[in-house]
Amino acid sequence: MGDWYSLFVTEDEVYEIMNLPHEEFDEYIFEMIEFYREHPIEAVYDLLGLGLTEYQKIMLIESWNSKNIYWCTSRGAGKSFMMAVFACLRLLLYPGEAILMFGPSYRQSLMLYDKIISDVYNKSFSFKYEVTEMPRGSMGAKIELKNNSYSKFLPIGDGGSIRGERTTFIFLDEDAQQDKELVDRVILPMAVSNLNYDPENPEEGFQPTIVRATSAYFQFNHSYKTFQSHLHRMAFDEDYYCVVVPYTIPLEAKLYNEKFVTTQKRTMSNDDFEMEMGCKWITGNENAFIGVQAWDNGIRYDDTLEPLFCGEGDKEYVLFADIARSEGGDNASLKLAEIRGHRLAIVREKALNGQPYQVIRDEIRKFLVKFNVIDLWMDKLGGGEAVRDLLDEEWVDYETGTKYPPILPVDSPRNDGIKLITFIVADTALNHRMGHLAKKHIEKGNFIFPRLIDKHPEKEVEMAYLDLIMVKKEVTNIQAVPAGNFHKFVPTKGSKLRKDRWTTFCYASLYIEEKLLKEEEDELIIEIF
Repeated sequence: MGDWYSLFVTEDEVYEIMNLPHEEFDEYIFEMIEFYREHPIEAVYDLLGLGLTEYQKIMLIESWNSKNIYWCTSRGAGKSFMMAVFACLRLLLYPGEAILMFGPSYRQSLMLYDKIISDVYNKSFSFKYEVTEMPRGSMGAKIELKNNSYSKFLPIGDGGSIRGERTTFIFLDEDAQQDKELVDRVILPMAVSNLNYDPENPEEGFQPTIVRATSAYFQFNHSYKTFQSHLHRMAFDEDYYCVVVPYTIPLEAKLYNEKFVTTQKRTMSNDDFEMEMGCKWITGNENAFIGVQAWDNGIRYDDTLEPLFCGEGDKEYVLFADIARSEGGDNASLKLAEIRGHRLAIVREKALNGQPYQVIRDEIRKFLVKFNVIDLWMDKLGGGEAVRDLLDEEWVDYETGTKYPPILPVDSPRNDGIKLITFIVADTALNHRMGHLAKKHIEKGNFIFPRLIDKHPEKEVEMAYLDLIMVKKEVTNIQAVPAGNFHKFVPTKGSKLRKDRWTTFCYASLYIEEKLLKEEEDELIIEIF
């Protein structure tokens, strides 16, 4: 006998149980199953061999007999682990249970499958013994037991490939990120059929169980209404249960420590920390997404820095370009930044509104000649492709007569040019992400500016300062407007501002996140090794 088991049942008792007459043995097993159905916490310990924190015990007990369940948990609170435990107990204790588990993407659905394998299957002899098959592939994954219970992990796609599935139990991981239309149109109808229909009791009611688990998000999100509904209904309807687990609860349970929380505060924006760690649903619809006060508190000003017209020494720079969709359009801007560790110092802003693509190409070329630019990030759609084609040609600086080679994408197979260009193909999701990264990296002090002044004895320098002042005006006059699950960023009403400078500021924020911070992390890992 295993040590944990021998504490509760002696070998003599086991021998007696195993040698019961067949009918008595079956009756004993049925009674044991009924006991575990009524006491799921004991089932976790005895059948799965796992332990739970006090708050996880409460979550499981309160969810066990409910039909509409909503878990709003902080990052690191064990949401996926609890879904794995809940699902595996149902599979073991209820023959014929048909469970479907969905993440916002198939990759995330497979993460639930992997969680069951790593945290339950690999640790529980009882569960492993009952599993008959566990295929995992590109079109779906499944865990099936001897009692004909199973759990499927499916790719949602457009819903077409999974129509016809039927279920008694649905898990929706990261509910706030799920496509509500697909959930309503495809997933929830899977649960309308009673798989355990009894013709002797045709009037017997049937209701599937739906578990929604998520971090908090913006209040305009569809899941916020579901959250509010569950909170309201659980006061008088025992079929509803809702729980909120902010980071302070798993911190007290020692699932993580203060260092973890400090790290999250340092790396997350204030909004993200409030939502993902504090479980607070925030409005996110203030008139100005990044107010002047937030700018002044977060932007670092360098009194030794001025707008630059030529690179300094061996310093490295990155250039961001937002190109008007049509030639001569009003929205075109270049932003030049000096790389300072994981921060960017904005040293030039140049508006090119109404200019033909050749002029924009020439201005980009001049920056590349005068500065040690190691990266050029620009939008690809519309005018971006036209400017790319122009950059793909040799270029002559008519002031000096020097000929320069083509400028190529960084992944180009050619060897006849300089590989600098990274294209940004922005859709709704990426625009949302970049906007919030802009706010995050302002809050974290990752942008450096010259001290902004509107007067200078040299007219050209004064105009360069005014361009930088316009960056502040545009960034602090952007409004976040709900658009489905995302934010769309538009100039505030009455500001009469464009947003080309905002766009290149967002590109710069993405560059900090995707390149500078990752390079710093890689260097740290190398140092540790």
